[in-house]
Amino acid sequence: MIKTIFPANGAEISFLTPAFREFIRRQRAGLMDLHPDDESVNDWIPDGEENPFYNKSKANLSHPAVLYFRWECDDPARLMDLEISEDADFSSPAPVTAGRIFAMAGENGAFCCPVTNFKNGREYFWRVVADDGSTSDSMSFFTAADQVRAVFLDGGSNVRDIGGGRTESGGLVRQGAVYRGVELEDDEVRDHRLTDRGRRTFIRELGIRTDLDLRAEAEGRDVRTGDWEGVRYVLRPCESWGRTLSGEWAEKMRDVMEVVLDPDNYPLYFHCYAGADRTGTVGTYLDCLLGLPKEVIKFNFSVTSLSCYDKRNWTLHGYREEFLAELDRMYPEAGGVMSEMIKAHLIAIGVKKEKIERFLGYMIV
Repeated sequence: MIKTIFPANGAEISFLTPAFREFIRRQRAGLMDLHPDDESVNDWIPDGEENPFYNKSKANLSHPAVLYFRWECDDPARLMDLEISEDADFSSPAPVTAGRIFAMAGENGAFCCPVTNFKNGREYFWRVVADDGSTSDSMSFFTAADQVRAVFLDGGSNVRDIGGGRTESGGLVRQGAVYRGVELEDDEVRDHRLTDRGRRTFIRELGIRTDLDLRAEAEGRDVRTGDWEGVRYVLRPCESWGRTLSGEWAEKMRDVMEVVLDPDNYPLYFHCYAGADRTGTVGTYLDCLLGLPKEVIKFNFSVTSLSCYDKRNWTLHGYREEFLAELDRMYPEAGGVMSEMIKAHLIAIGVKKEKIERFLGYMIV
């Protein structure tokens, strides 16, 4: 007999780590606007904990939490499979990332399996099936509708789904379509080189079809992601923030948007090197276009500080606020509404309105 133990039926599970929770508390308290040299930020850090807002150790704190499924079996010699689905009839396995099943030390017949990369705000069903055909009872749990969906790629950093959030008008942004993160094939940086396990997650569980590279420095290089089991590699160099608003770099941003706004390319992964500035700029274009609240847009940029890089505060250096202010000056008819400003700018640089509307129709569900 197999007895399921955890997660309990009807439980709600959040995949935000303490570092992500601290970031969100800061955002809601208005601390995202503090200058990084303002020592008052330390007043918000519990005693004995590292300050995740300014990641001085450059540890990789960007991963989601892991859920440890637990069950008991009265015949520990059995081979068992953990089945997880978004359907009560288990007709299709959920595209999550699971580790190996292991026996709990000191507990005869108790087993555990670590799993992550669940979507936010969903109901999941799970059961355990043994090689003799015996099956546990089916259990279900809910994932919290968290503000951010971080993604674990073994060997990667700063990987996130742009979906899962709520627009200002109440719409829900589709998950599993567009992801952002770091460059994944650098031999010299620990968190820029996917392991075989990370590559399997990228290809099979996330199902990435298009790898969009924003790096000018990648031109002329041998980039191997294009050889990964049908993943199409697309190089579209771009710049960041205000430099994208006019001239050559505005034209290059148009070329980026021609790829990233096309649902035929999804699931799509876009990146520069650190997944910070160029990636953050494209992410801000998309967040604004989708109509996310400004505090969420600021958070989505600043949370890069949890990766293996230094701090990325939205207000640091003033680049991001100047970018939005310049858009406001360029398109006064938008009335200061960020989604309308970005839409007007994309049309002005040559992106067809129909492509924008198709993107919004697909992404807001």
